Amino acid sequence: MFFYSIGDVLAFLQLSSILVCLFGMIILKESSGINEIAATVISLIGCILIIKPPFLFDGNSLSYDDVLFLLL
Repeated sequence: MFFYSIGDVLAFLQLSSILVCLFGMIILKESSGINEIAATVISLIGCILIIKPPFLFDGNSLSYDDVLFLLL
């Protein structure tokens, strides 16, 4: 049995609202401005950085200091 950490569970919960926004834009053809699209993409990237899926980070995940260095 595999257990998720609290941070991963909270990131999954935040991901649901992001996915609703994305599917609303794609399926329901809701109008969205550049600000909404940018906020959705940035939120999705943030969730991916928190969850750190093994197929992207391959066990040798970056530390938070490395991520901050890459962003700055």
